[in-house]
Amino acid sequence: MKSVVFALVGLAVFAAGMALADDKADKKETKGWLGVKLRAEEGNPEIVIDMVLPDSPAEKGGLKADDVVLKLDKEDLKDVRDFVMKIGAKKPGDEVTIRVKREGTEKDVKVKLGDFPKDLKDK
Repeated sequence: MKSVVFALVGLAVFAAGMALADDKADKKETKGWLGVKLRAEEGNPEIVIDMVLPDSPAEKGGLKADDVVLKLDKEDLKDVRDFVMKIGAKKPGDEVTIRVKREGTEKDVKVKLGDFPKDLKDK
């Protein structure tokens, strides 16, 4: 069930991104990119970072696999989809503060969002 929930979240985000792309076909993409893979479990709203991509804004900011995301810019998050949509609404260069729980301790991590890498767009 984990992958089903994640796939549905990914599909919704992909569809939203396609709608934005259609509206901005001639413009440069302006959505912020964090560079993480998230883990979602059915019935569990917890947002867990499954993987941090190498050389990504997330890695540079100090996010780690198994961090549990609690807040984005001091705002509570409902679920994985809410987090993904809020990050996508930001622009490259925006700095965000992500509150995470790591090994039982809460901490704020500041991350400067980047552009989605061209080599990943082609995959």
